Amino acid sequence: MGLLRVRCVFISLAICSTTATGQLIYDFAMNPSTTGLDADLDVSLSTTGTLVGNWDTDTNPEGTRTRPGLFGPFPDDANDPVPADLGLSLAGSPQSATTGEFTMSLEPQLGAFTLSNYSANLLSNGPATAKVSISVEYDSFRTRNPSSTYIGGFPIELPIGDASIVELIVTQVDVPTAGTLIPSGKDQYDFTTVVPVELTGEIDFLGNNVALPATPSLWPINGTISLNGEAASIISLQLLDLSETIEPNIQLPQIPLPLPTLLPPGDTAHLLFDLLLSQASANLAGEFTMQADGVLVPEPKTCLMLVAGAASLRRRRIQS
Repeated sequence: MGLLRVRCVFISLAICSTTATGQLIYDFAMNPSTTGLDADLDVSLSTTGTLVGNWDTDTNPEGTRTRPGLFGPFPDDANDPVPADLGLSLAGSPQSATTGEFTMSLEPQLGAFTLSNYSANLLSNGPATAKVSISVEYDSFRTRNPSSTYIGGFPIELPIGDASIVELIVTQVDVPTAGTLIPSGKDQYDFTTVVPVELTGEIDFLGNNVALPATPSLWPINGTISLNGEAASIISLQLLDLSETIEPNIQLPQIPLPLPTLLPPGDTAHLLFDLLLSQASANLAGEFTMQADGVLVPEPKTCLMLVAGAASLRRRRIQS
């Protein structure tokens, strides 16, 4: 029975050793001083919903009231929603540092690897400035406080000016992604893969934070990896040309928006928009430079225990 135990331990040890020598797993962290995005970003959001005045009989009795249509009575307590569509366009050129992490499982003998848990904060050093414009289309309606008439049926362009892109995150989705390794020197390999990701973000305009919906895309990753025992390093330059359109159909938080009066002009109606985000488009084109440092993931404790157990049994066998 003792000999059987020894054989079982050595079989397990052989399996563990094969895994350890055939596969190298490194956890990588991006260096923000040498990792960053230099790209053009364009985002378009299309919505459907309603607008209504910000009047409230208790909290804002002097606010704007709305009434659909061009004619008819306008009771003193009327503040009715009006069908409306709103489109938002955002354009910026972020040049920013990036932080992030990922794991690579290398099998150099097979010329293969897998990449998992990839995430990158593309704006780690702070918000990026972007130009924003808004297009509003609505049914005809009237307002009080101030009194005005809005003839609907065609879009009105509102140049808002600058906004801030306060967050832009890339996160890997689904299972680990496979890639290829090609030797390019001693303990050095060129690698390439394409990772399914989601691009999420948040913008701040007119004092409102609006989350950008998760947009699926394919994130190319290629470069050179150098191995040095328990350490590894990666240098990568990725050319980006991502363009995706989705139909999220999600309800947005209520958005306050001042709208210039039309008939007569010269004043401002204060409106609240309740909107459903029907379509979102994102385009990201430029370069992503990455330098990352990796550390070898220690062998599992079970392997170390098997090594210790095998050594102990061998000593006992020799002593006996």
